[in-house]
Amino acid sequence: MSHRRERAARLVGLAWLSVVVLSLAGCTGEGALPDASVMAAQGAGGDADLSLVDELPVPTSKNADQNSLVTVGDLIEVNVYGMEKLSRTVQVDSLGNISLPLVNNVRAANQSLSGLERAVTAAYSRYLQSPSVTLSLKDSPARRVTVDGQVVKPGNYPINERSTLSEAIADAGGVNNIGDQAKVFVYRMVDGKRYVANYNLAEIRANARPAPRLYGRDTIIVFSSSSRVAWQNVKDALGVAQGVAGTSVGLIR
Repeated sequence: MSHRRERAARLVGLAWLSVVVLSLAGCTGEGALPDASVMAAQGAGGDADLSLVDELPVPTSKNADQNSLVTVGDLIEVNVYGMEKLSRTVQVDSLGNISLPLVNNVRAANQSLSGLERAVTAAYSRYLQSPSVTLSLKDSPARRVTVDGQVVKPGNYPINERSTLSEAIADAGGVNNIGDQAKVFVYRMVDGKRYVANYNLAEIRANARPAPRLYGRDTIIVFSSSSRVAWQNVKDALGVAQGVAGTSVGLIR
């Protein structure tokens, strides 16, 4: 009887060991859940700094209004009709101003483009008779997204009101040879709260899931096939991407 009990105990122990090994294996075996699903199944649904969601929320009208305003880093083309020496492309500096001939600094940040145009016209009216001034936005950080991680060309890319995740990945040269199409994470800030969602490019291309529309300042990170996507990795990756935005370093592994 004692031998049978010992043998039964060993069998139970082996069964538990098998469960532990399979759990540690994560998604390395066939038929295993993908890393992102394991992460969600383990209850990593977010924290005070970042929320994991199935679909990213759409920016509210408040966010949309903010994105329509001039912001630091914007490139603005200023054209003063008939005055070529005054016409030029200027960038909004770190203090939120643009510097122009004759009038020096004009406050630009947090104004609409039409409002800034009126302000520049008023400034030149002190020196010119009935100046005709037109402004156009050449480039803006608020109308770009950051693509980092395992893509061919990490960096910042311009978007429009119809841009999707698939198009942004294509602009970055596509997923590279060690990237995983199932480990594409998109980060977004809405009303002061940051969210992240996991997308599978293969599902999107197969029309099994719609390609999400992108909004200005979204961040896209592609993880490698060999990486295990734990919640802390998802949070840390965003910090690295924000630190190297605009450079092609591809630090996210």
